[in-house]
Amino acid sequence: MPWLREIWTWLKNFPLLSPRGPKVVLASDLQEISDYLRQERQILLAEFRAVGRYFRFDKGALGYLREARNRVLRIAKDGIWKEKNNFLVWSPPGAGKTTYVTELAKEAQDQFALTHKPIDLKHLTTREEIERNIKECSDLLHNGKSLLVSVDEWDRTIGAQQVFDIFHGPLEWNEKEGRKIIWIFIGSGRSKDALVQLINESPKGPDVYRRLGDEPEYHISIPALTAGDKVIIAAAKALELGFARAQATALMVFALDPKLPTSSAIENRVRQISKRPTEPGKLIFRDHFLELDRWAHFYDTHEEILKPLEKGDIDIMVQLH
Repeated sequence: MPWLREIWTWLKNFPLLSPRGPKVVLASDLQEISDYLRQERQILLAEFRAVGRYFRFDKGALGYLREARNRVLRIAKDGIWKEKNNFLVWSPPGAGKTTYVTELAKEAQDQFALTHKPIDLKHLTTREEIERNIKECSDLLHNGKSLLVSVDEWDRTIGAQQVFDIFHGPLEWNEKEGRKIIWIFIGSGRSKDALVQLINESPKGPDVYRRLGDEPEYHISIPALTAGDKVIIAAAKALELGFARAQATALMVFALDPKLPTSSAIENRVRQISKRPTEPGKLIFRDHFLELDRWAHFYDTHEEILKPLEKGDIDIMVQLH
């Protein structure tokens, strides 16, 4: 009878009666990277390069970040030094915005002889320290250098003062003095709206924001990491550390493990794994875990996606080109 068949189907999928639990519907980004690893059997990192050694799998993010890179490099190449050579960068925490800007600065430096001056406000605790770094930029410009200055953690405070106000004067350098400088200001993880609101709430904030420009061409929003992005970041770091092969199951851990939400956490885990005894030059699934009980629990939790990869004993070749 049809109604009996429906009851049996429901019972089979009831988690207390079925050892496998209900059928898991994979998130689209997990399904996409799983299909890719099964079908391609290799990762050519050059296909996923946004800039330098910053890689993304998601096609939308990759295309956007390549276009943003081109916007910045176009200014350096053409020598169009004008009032608004200033960029505002933000992203969700852990998406690698600092790495993206650093790699972009390296490329500008290599191709167009710009000097990269990084200012990391995490390590500057007083207004005087910040102003000293700004003066170093000014001295370089007076010595004939063209600069790309990246200012990280730009939305922090020094005492009761927002850092934005300290950069009010330097943002006028191109406008009033014709100096050759590109400023890239990196937020600490706020959304665009929250960051803009914070800027405008400081005493000189509205004028600072006007100099940045509200046009989309001066804004770079680093998208959040997808499951595929995490796998590619792990593969890139693995290759850098000498792993040219990886079990597909090993790579999928980086997409599935909630303890690896950020690019820095992923790279640190690969670094940790590289120090463990394993097959030379190959990432092994079991080596991701220091505790065997967690290994078993993790596999059981994600069996729906890991078993097909393990069943095929799929090894992935990782190459730069």
